[in-house]
Amino acid sequence: QVASFSMIPGDLMTPRSVQCGSPQLLAANDFVTVERCSCGSIHISMGGITAHVTDEGLDALASALGEAHSNLQHIYRSLEQSLGIRFEGSES
Repeated sequence: QVASFSMIPGDLMTPRSVQCGSPQLLAANDFVTVERCSCGSIHISMGGITAHVTDEGLDALASALGEAHSNLQHIYRSLEQSLGIRFEGSES
């Protein structure tokens, strides 16, 4: 059984009881799958966890992940310069 949660801005994550079906694939890679569902939400699946978010929730998540990625790259560059080494996953 896959865990499924609803993520609504300003609300706690709560289990969903709505039946879903007929998803439209928006993006996928080896780590995550993103689909628009017939229930009206966006499903973000990672391993055995699926989060259901609104369009606004997807925008907020994408923005936060982009910021986290940028900040992590900054940390890698700073450490690489100070230590003279290269980190795996660094884009510098």
